[in-house]
Amino acid sequence: MFILNKIENWIESYSNSEYIDEIKTQFLKSDEIIKTLPILKQQHPDHMYTSKPINTGEITKLLEQMKQMRISQGISQSIESVEMSDL
Repeated sequence: MFILNKIENWIESYSNSEYIDEIKTQFLKSDEIIKTLPILKQQHPDHMYTSKPINTGEITKLLEQMKQMRISQGISQSIESVEMSDL
């Protein structure tokens, strides 16, 4: 209930019209400023952008090996922690 009240108070405080008008005015001003700014487009004619294929099979294999190592380490630690009771 406490959280709900906090959220309701927060929503109520930010929904007053002066606050909304201030935000709207700031957005409108920034839109006007953006219209006056030059568009700078960087081009590098000597550069070639390509993606590189990734060998996911090798990654999967290494992850599986790591998983197996953790499992075997966990089993050996579990075995070491087991105390033998006197029979």
